[in-house]
Amino acid sequence: MANEMARYLIGGFLILHGIGHSGGYWMFVKSWLSPALTNYPLKWFFVAIWLIAMLGYLAAGIGVLQMQSWWRMVAAVASIISLIVSVLYIQGAPFNAAAADVIILAALLWMNVPTKEMTGS
Repeated sequence: MANEMARYLIGGFLILHGIGHSGGYWMFVKSWLSPALTNYPLKWFFVAIWLIAMLGYLAAGIGVLQMQSWWRMVAAVASIISLIVSVLYIQGAPFNAAAADVIILAALLWMNVPTKEMTGS
């Protein structure tokens, strides 16, 4: 029962984080690194990359719920992509997204949490 609840919580968190990415396109109005990153076509390139990360989180969440073995790799890749874009445009909500990305990466890659027993995969 506890393992099933953990699977639903983890899958739900990843899906909700992915849904949160759908509203993040507004953050591409300012970059600390270079003003060129806010001009076309670079801006839309990074918006597309951001949306790819969103799809990755949604897929990883569904993968957890369906006990697929590939969800960890998809979640890690989505987190890395999201973290890179967040760092380029860091301000307000992207900082929160970056914090979530770091937590996801730390849990998956260093702490090996959740265990395979918790998620069934």
